[in-house]
Amino acid sequence: MATFTRVRAEHASDLSSQAQMRGLPHHVLSLGEDKDWVTFQFDNVHSKLSFDEIARQMGVTIESDLPTLHLHDAIDAVAEGEDPSVIHDLMVEAKKISLTQGMKNAYNKMATPRYVCSNDSCGASVPRYGGRYPSACPSCGSDLLTPQQKEEMDKKHANAKD
Repeated sequence: MATFTRVRAEHASDLSSQAQMRGLPHHVLSLGEDKDWVTFQFDNVHSKLSFDEIARQMGVTIESDLPTLHLHDAIDAVAEGEDPSVIHDLMVEAKKISLTQGMKNAYNKMATPRYVCSNDSCGASVPRYGGRYPSACPSCGSDLLTPQQKEEMDKKHANAKD
């Protein structure tokens, strides 16, 4: 699964060199119309997250660090009484995620989670509903786990730290 990161163009060559030195396979995509930003493509989420950490340590602005509308923000807004259709439209317009009608209805009903995001900093969940489930987190693109798998993973990480 390909993942992407956009960074300020003036840091692209330094970041690419750092990624190569650390063995993170990547591709620098064309600048396109927006010459202020460069897009890097990675073959897996681990490489992307490692690259993002390098960039943050170097003080580079990553587009995803800028304010955006994420899935968990939308869920909070609906829980606080905002009109779900307005939130859905904003998310589609922002092109950050896409929700199927089944997911939209399940979020409106605040259904129990079927899957949770493996990325602790994201924390999004996918509710139970009748229909096709996404293959990755609709908010950040990380792997999805069942709540039980996530709990087991968290226990293993806690035990490893002890």
